[in-house]
Amino acid sequence: MHQFLVERLNEVTVNNSPEAAIDLARVSDIDACGCQLLALFMESLKRRGTTPVLAAVPATVRERIESLGFRDLLALQPEP
Repeated sequence: MHQFLVERLNEVTVNNSPEAAIDLARVSDIDACGCQLLALFMESLKRRGTTPVLAAVPATVRERIESLGFRDLLALQPEP
């Protein structure tokens, strides 16, 4: 998983995108380790000058992120 994220990070930052949507539509569940990995990935994007934005977050995943205490760290926006 780490190698995949490193490759994706390189793709996003090579394109000099000011913002990167991280689509979670196909994520059915997440645990604390997954939240930590996502937070590290998002922080790496920020350090490279790209603003990460979580997109299409399923309600169950949103609830898990919030219950695990990662809402602020992952900059999870309120539901529309």
